[in-house]
This record gives sequence, C-alpha cells and structure tokens, in this order.
Amino acid sequence: MKGLFTTLVAPIVLVVLASAQLTSSASGSDHGSLLVLNKSKSTLAIIDPATLKVLARIPTGEAPHELTASADGQFAFVCNYGTADRPGNTISVIDIASRKEVKRVDLGALLRPHGIAESGGKIYFTIEGSRAVARYDPLVGRVDWTMGNGQAGTHMVVVASTSGKIYTANRDSDTVSAFDPAKGQSGWKITQIAVGKSPEGIGLSPDEREVWVAHRGDGGLSIIDTATRPGQRDAEGGPGADSREVHAGWEARSGFGFAGK
Repeated sequence: MKGLFTTLVAPIVLVVLASAQLTSSASGSDHGSLLVLNKSKSTLAIIDPATLKVLARIPTGEAPHELTASADGQFAFVCNYGTADRPGNTISVIDIASRKEVKRVDLGALLRPHGIAESGGKIYFTIEGSRAVARYDPLVGRVDWTMGNGQAGTHMVVVASTSGKIYTANRDSDTVSAFDPAKGQSGWKITQIAVGKSPEGIGLSPDEREVWVAHRGDGGLSIIDTATRPGQRDAEGGPGADSREVHAGWEARSGFGFAGK
C-alpha cells in the first residue's frame, strides 16, 4: 500500500496513507466532520471540513487502515490492521461527539481486519489474515456472522443494501468474491470472479447493477454485472495504464463514486 491514491464515494473520502470519512452531524446542525486515520501514529483525527482545523486526535489500535461511520454519524468504526510483525485483531469504536474511543472490539483469532462498510445498522469488514468477511452488530456488541471465502488478501468490501449481497476485492488471489444470501434455506452462495492483477479498490453503483474493481497490479478496471457475473475478458496495459476489463459488455461510464484503495 505504497503511493497515494484518493477515491471518493459521497459522503466518504478514502486516502491510502490516511483513511478518512466525511460524516453528517448527528444533530444536522452543522456541516459534519472529516475523520482521518494516521496509520503510523495510530490515531484518528477529527477535522472541520470547512476550515481544515484539527479538532481532536484520538488514539486507536495499532496501525489502523480503514474506517466507516454509523448512519447517524455518531460513531466511527476503525479496523486496526496491525504491523508486519504484530497482526491486529481489533476494531476501535469512536464516539465522535465526545471524541474518545468507547470500545475496542476483540476479534480473537480473526486477524488483520481491513476493509469496512456500514449497511442496515451493522458493520461489515474483511479479515485479510483469515481469508474471510465478518459482521459486527453494534447493538449487541459482538461479531454475529463470519464467512470464509478461501481467497488470499481479502482486502476491501462493499454491501448492496437492497439485495444484501456482499462483494470483496481479493488482492492476492486476483478475484472478487460475491456472497449471495441463500433463498429458502440457511447459508450463503459464494461465487469467485476472476479479475485483473491485485484488485484493491471496489465500488458499487447506486442501482446495485454493477461492481467496479480497480487493479493495482496492472492499472486495469473490471466492471462486473451483478446479475450475470460472467468470466473475465482480457485487458491491455501495464501498471498505471488506462486499461480495463469489461464484464457482460458494460462500458465504463460516470454516475457513481468509487471506494477503496
């Protein structure tokens, strides 16, 4: 994760060396706060987005990588990834108004939490060291669901709020995992979709019909039709090139933001 990439998904801003989120105010009385992670300092900074003044710096777990906020803007949830020698296994829960960590969720054997997203009041996160995705329920204060995908480097995650489908970018397996809630029975259906080299960034279109995936390794972009999820087509170009892989004949077009790093 060297270099600097900035990606936007309203109202979220994610930056590689500092992961950040723009939250709405819980009271709706102001312009909200910009939440920025500093990996090397293991802190979360609360910043006024209008003046860029740092309002507070809050200690987190070691080497935090990604964060998300609750829908009401009251809490931030931070994945403490850890260092090369010390894999992390916690999520910091930050009370934004009081500017302090109110809980550190112990994930036990689930190592290196990374990508994180909120949907339906619950917090979904990837676990790179355990090749899995999990869900934390803030109301009961525990992880209530975990699902392995058998893929290396389960990096970033997006959740389709309407369908309940979950998609992860798997950096070291060159795949995207699609988790579909099973109909009429317990369990999930997991589909592995081959994409380009080292997929990291991942975004979901507002209508939930497309998943866009950025490949760090070859500079390409994959577009996945969420209904058909066909196999990969070859793309040209090396690192940094304006190349892409288009699934199901979809052409790249604007209209939604892109999350991840």
